[in-house]
Amino acid sequence: MRLDVVRAGGFIEYLLYDPNDQDSTCRNSHFYCLLTLIYALLTALYIIAAIILDQRIAFWSSQGSPTEREPRSSKVAHLLELKLLPVTIVLLLVWATGLSTISTGKRYYRCVYESELAHDPTSTPVVYWWVPLVILLSLQFTEMLFSWRFLFGLCRQPRVINSASWHGDEEAYLTDPVNHELIEEMWAERCASFCQCLSWMSCFLFGGRELAGQAEFGDVARALADYLEYRGVLDVVPSDIVTGLILVRNIQQERILNYRRELRSKATSTLSTASTPEGRTYTTETGEDSGLLGSDTVSPINLPAAISSTQPLMDEIDPLDPADRNGRLLDRNSFSDMQCLEEGARYASYALAIYTWVLYVYERPISGPFELLGRGCIACCRGKYKRAHSPDGLNISGENEIVEIGEAEFHGDNMCRTHRNALLLSANLSDADLVYAQLRSGFRDNPYCIILDHAWKTVVVSIRGTFSLEDCVTDVLIQPESLEKLGVDFGFNGHGQFCHGGVMNCVRNIYRDLERHHLLERLLLGPNAAYPDYSLRIVGHSLGAATGTLLSYMLRNKYPNLRCLNYSPVGCAFTWDLATGCSEWCDSFFVDSDIVPRLSLESMDKLRDDMLEGIGRLKVPKIHVARRAVGHYGLLACGDFCYRFFSDEHALQDTAELLHEPENVPDSAFQDQLSRFKLMQAERKRSRGVIRSTKLYPPGRMIHLAKIGEKRSCLHGCARCLTCCSTSFGSEYVPVWVRNDELHEIVVSPTMGTDHFPNRLRKILVDVASSHGMNAS
Repeated sequence: MRLDVVRAGGFIEYLLYDPNDQDSTCRNSHFYCLLTLIYALLTALYIIAAIILDQRIAFWSSQGSPTEREPRSSKVAHLLELKLLPVTIVLLLVWATGLSTISTGKRYYRCVYESELAHDPTSTPVVYWWVPLVILLSLQFTEMLFSWRFLFGLCRQPRVINSASWHGDEEAYLTDPVNHELIEEMWAERCASFCQCLSWMSCFLFGGRELAGQAEFGDVARALADYLEYRGVLDVVPSDIVTGLILVRNIQQERILNYRRELRSKATSTLSTASTPEGRTYTTETGEDSGLLGSDTVSPINLPAAISSTQPLMDEIDPLDPADRNGRLLDRNSFSDMQCLEEGARYASYALAIYTWVLYVYERPISGPFELLGRGCIACCRGKYKRAHSPDGLNISGENEIVEIGEAEFHGDNMCRTHRNALLLSANLSDADLVYAQLRSGFRDNPYCIILDHAWKTVVVSIRGTFSLEDCVTDVLIQPESLEKLGVDFGFNGHGQFCHGGVMNCVRNIYRDLERHHLLERLLLGPNAAYPDYSLRIVGHSLGAATGTLLSYMLRNKYPNLRCLNYSPVGCAFTWDLATGCSEWCDSFFVDSDIVPRLSLESMDKLRDDMLEGIGRLKVPKIHVARRAVGHYGLLACGDFCYRFFSDEHALQDTAELLHEPENVPDSAFQDQLSRFKLMQAERKRSRGVIRSTKLYPPGRMIHLAKIGEKRSCLHGCARCLTCCSTSFGSEYVPVWVRNDELHEIVVSPTMGTDHFPNRLRKILVDVASSHGMNAS
């Protein structure tokens, strides 16, 4: 019949021919095949056109530099207008065709099934014919929705003052009152929404239950509003920011490589003249290595072999003088240097242990869950924990009974004691060594624990750093708080001194909890003290490090032998006098490119300004910078690792090929915009007053575990590729004294975040101590 139709009327008649015109229920159902064919052809044509259009946009977007916008800007603007309106209208027509197709499909497949059933009773109907069409229509509708939403938002957006309109009285424009409070409220709402979404998505695994109505984002909202305010005078897009970060890294990398060469030369010369430690003393009671701090008196047997009672310990160097320490490697022949290094390696495990099961499983992804599960099952079966009988068991009452550790002594754990088990396993402790732990995390509670270290005769208070969302909110309380009243109450000089606002909140919480239980007094003070000959150590990581330092200031009068060990402390912790005034009893360790000890409002401003300066100096297209960055630091560089030791020069881009010299930067509209932006930022900073401009520093004597080399092999290359160059596998580090005010610049590096992890810091610190002949166990 269809052949007769073709002969009679041609192809059009064939397409319009309805074989079911005698059946009113199936009439016009044949249009489904025609509409499907038309919809498929239109979709294919649209995809081809969209790919060509996107390719042209990408091509023109990569032309020129950020300061040379023509003809890129006009070409891209034309192509974007084409993509937003005409192409979106075409997509609407394609989508409408697909909608018509799916509306006729049900009747078509019903009629086909009835026809087949008449000839074959075993035939089955086609049920899910609509699934691919619905998926395709949904994708097209989503694309169309985003395009229209962006277009409507663009039409409703108020006119932005362009840099070209800056004429005449610029000062009047800068001081023109803009509703800055609304911008701050917008950022506060964004921060609150972001944290709440994270808490819901993580099922409150990382906290977040106290965020609703209690979190204060005012400080960070003001900082973000100031930091990102540009009032339309600066034409910068996200790709410019990425390019700026790459350029900053390239510029920094040249200085870093020179610094590493210098350190490596010093380390080599020091190693050739230094001697290794001799035999070490052991405690008579436990038989364990006492370490450099294991005895109250210093005897020649505790010192390196080259040092004797007649040889002074580097008398020409004052270990507490920042000028003498600055840039100097820790000396193997200096008792004070090796004492500091061994002590830091020893107590790093306690700073890590307070993070409990999360970091324990992170370090041991295969065996860790099974170990905790096994111990948890035993705990659930045995019920309430009791302290194991031990000759070193805690006896805070002065009698012979062993104190029971129940819920009153361990707060915030679950029924299977997962946190407790992970803490003991991480620090290689027994039940008898754990005195108290508070693991509830919130705005009124900060996790910490009290541990006994019998080998070194110390009571250790370990304070956790940032882990929960509530901790993140505490981190952004960056408004400095005065320590004058606190200094009067606890006997230290707090006149004119300030600290990070979040640190003050944490210290109040922990000190209040310590005073509630009086455990430190019963352990160390009075005639009935359990361990009167023990000393006190306060350790912490990140925010916990700064908290531990301020807590040490508060407790120093009561515990004169107190020492504080900080690991990756926050950079904006204390004003200069307090940050350096604790050098006699406080040491701080941080790894290579760690961002947190360098993080402050000043360093963030410097990073932003350096990025913008780099963008202004760029003389090649951004795509060239991205390609070379991928080639040098990405997967394409994996093969370059199959050679030997310490050669990072291959990873450097020749900045002369990418950037104009600072004195030869040509005039451009971007340079004018940048000058006005800096003027506006300076005005905004002046309007915030003196308190916001108060400079804060990390506390204590700063020991930088600086990277000086990296093994080159296929294995290390694969490790770098799999971790996006964020691993420390195969790297070599040396300990260097640095000043507290040297950490004023954020180092852009793939490891800037992972260098802050407490497990990495502990491993590197233990390895460095072992390489210097110290016993870090």
